[in-house]
Amino acid sequence: MQFRKRENIYVFSELPSTQDKAWELVSNGVPSGSLVIAGIQTVGRGRQGRIWHSPAGSLCFSLVLFPISSRQSNGITLSAARVLQIALKSALGLETRLKLPNDIYFQEKKLAGIILEVKQDKAVLGVGLNVNCRTGSWPVGVCAVSLREVLNRRVSRCAILSAFLNNFQKENLTLCVLKGRI
Repeated sequence: MQFRKRENIYVFSELPSTQDKAWELVSNGVPSGSLVIAGIQTVGRGRQGRIWHSPAGSLCFSLVLFPISSRQSNGITLSAARVLQIALKSALGLETRLKLPNDIYFQEKKLAGIILEVKQDKAVLGVGLNVNCRTGSWPVGVCAVSLREVLNRRVSRCAILSAFLNNFQKENLTLCVLKGRI
């Protein structure tokens, strides 16, 4: 398992789960805003215990967020989904559809999933996005698509991640201002 750390960004070529690694890091005292990224997840998960398939070419990441109130946690998943749509539109010009509460679709195929796990006042937001995965990467019966398949070219995972993080930060700063916290 390859690992690089740079200012609270933890990058792995492969992990069982970015969510599990993020929670492990939370228990070791990492600050809010810490990011765990993996090229492949072998035991990724979605909402309600569903399996999230993350073949080679995926962008899988988990973002540590705290302090979080239970009231705030209700809007984070939807906010992250909207931000991911904005990132895909701004970076690639791609229009997607949000399937509430946490999936991004292109036409009728799943492109991304989002999960939020909350423990006390801490949260880990997980995003799995099919970026450069090849046709046939998913098990039979999984109706998914990758950006590479949609656009007929390789796509920069870094550009998408950067667009997501920049827009997520702006969205949350706006919410703080609207709620009078800044």
